[in-house]
Amino acid sequence: MKPSLKGNIDAVANFMEASLETRTLTADEITARQLQVAVPSGTTPAQWQQINRAIQYGQSQGVKVIVTPVK
Repeated sequence: MKPSLKGNIDAVANFMEASLETRTLTADEITARQLQVAVPSGTTPAQWQQINRAIQYGQSQGVKVIVTPVK
């Protein structure tokens, strides 16, 4: 699987806290973890194989990976 995709999955799985102005969001407030990925329509079968591996890895980390094909 591509290292950047794995890194994004890990970042979602390991998110603990973020603040914006006066609001802080903590991991305790999160009920679901998702990563949405846009994939070009010309993606090769080998690339899809890697994407599917990333989806499985995401599941093992508690992250739902949503793949959206784009033109």
